[in-house]
Amino acid sequence: MGIESASTLSSDLSAEAFHQRPAPEECAPFYHGYIGRVPDGDVRRTLERLGEELATLLENLGEERAGDRYAPGKWTVAQVVGHVNDTERVFSHRIVWFARRDPAPLPGIDQDPWVEAGEFEGRSLAALVAELRAIRASTRALVQSLTPQMLERRGVASDAPCTVRALVWILAGHAEHHRRIVEERYL
Repeated sequence: MGIESASTLSSDLSAEAFHQRPAPEECAPFYHGYIGRVPDGDVRRTLERLGEELATLLENLGEERAGDRYAPGKWTVAQVVGHVNDTERVFSHRIVWFARRDPAPLPGIDQDPWVEAGEFEGRSLAALVAELRAIRASTRALVQSLTPQMLERRGVASDAPCTVRALVWILAGHAEHHRRIVEERYL
């Protein structure tokens, strides 16, 4: 087998690994709602597409909608974007942690205090969306660097075991979950 053929075979195996949906035991049951929002196919491409769809939707809302809430006590659009940004950072950190086989468990986060402490309403929607795009670009680069073997690696976060593969799918589904909420409840 020549160098080109070996490279193509490796690339095909890698692509196949990114099509494999996480099994139920790869993460806590709570996360399967997010995973279920991700369409079949290469999750790397899905991360790119869904991230772009969310960013475009938010840009089209306009700055005047950043403070909108769909009901009393619910997050503003700016807070939703800040939450998505924070969550993407935390889950990307978990991906690196588990992929590098660090055995230490990672803590969970409590989203409501994080959103409050983030003071997202003091920032422009444009700045939050630019940050979203930058974070997603970083996440995509990280995910592209993963090997099929790394996708199988496990760690513990929020007191529950999880694989790197599941974390990638959860990230895609989490952003999609919030895109749908913005579309259905804020528009």
